[in-house]
Amino acid sequence: MGNGRKNRTKVDITYRILAMAKSGALKTHLMREANLNSSQITKMLETLVNNGLISQKIYEGSHLYLTTSRGEEFIRNYDNLLRFMIQPSDIVVPRLRQKFA
Repeated sequence: MGNGRKNRTKVDITYRILAMAKSGALKTHLMREANLNSSQITKMLETLVNNGLISQKIYEGSHLYLTTSRGEEFIRNYDNLLRFMIQPSDIVVPRLRQKFA
C-alpha cells in the first residue's frame, strides 16, 4: 500500500521553505530541498510573497527569496506547535549494540 513516506501538509512545506530562505535562497534550491516541481514551487512562492511571509529580491540576475519577519514568526509558531504535539512516547532512542568479549 504505502511506500512508508509520510504525506506532507502545505503547512509543513511552507515551514521548510521559510526555514531554508532565512539566509536567502534561490528558487531552484528551494525547489530541490522542498522536493517540489517547478509549477508547485512557483505557486507556493507566489502565495508566500502575497501573504508577506517571504520577500523576493533580484540578485545577480536571479530571484533570491528571503524569509520576512512575518515568516520568522510563522517558523516560531510552528516550532511551538510541534512542542505541544510531540509526546515522550514519540521520541525514538536508538539502542546501542553491546559488544561481547
